[in-house]
Amino acid sequence: MEYAFACYKDYMQISRAMAGTIFRDSSGRDKMDSDSIDVIFEVMGTTDEEVRFRAFIEDIKETVSPSYNENNYIGRYETFYTYDKVIRDTSFQLRLHAFSKEEREHIMEKMAYLTSLAYPESSNNYLTPLVTNLTIGKVYTKQPCLLQGLTHTIESDVSWDIDEQTPMSILCAIDVRLLDKE
Repeated sequence: MEYAFACYKDYMQISRAMAGTIFRDSSGRDKMDSDSIDVIFEVMGTTDEEVRFRAFIEDIKETVSPSYNENNYIGRYETFYTYDKVIRDTSFQLRLHAFSKEEREHIMEKMAYLTSLAYPESSNNYLTPLVTNLTIGKVYTKQPCLLQGLTHTIESDVSWDIDEQTPMSILCAIDVRLLDKE
């Protein structure tokens, strides 16, 4: 007797893998990702290159850090403050779990794309950061950001595919610096 879970595949996860790409279908024909929260990365200035992660989202944290300049005037004992800037940082974790060989390969391609966002772009002998649009549900919608940190963790209790020598689950911690929308 064959059990239903023995041949389970997350068809929504591998729908783009079957299409031979990690990028979303911009025509709207692929409605396979309509049942979960969007976690999308897109390099600003590119078209048709949105990468959607179907993952478990954990621990979304946003830190807002304003800074002020201290001003002291001769003959005054008070310190006056003027506003300088504000920095917004967000961190979250994605648990990427594969239920089949096809999904695992697709997730690994997406992880390589995400890792590439940490590296600058070279143009005319200048290194410029990749400004990325981040979407997490309706919390952040095409929010411009810079990738500040990326940590891939393979936890000790994760199962591995013995044939391919790769893990079936990866925990990815992501830190981004949010930029102002214009």
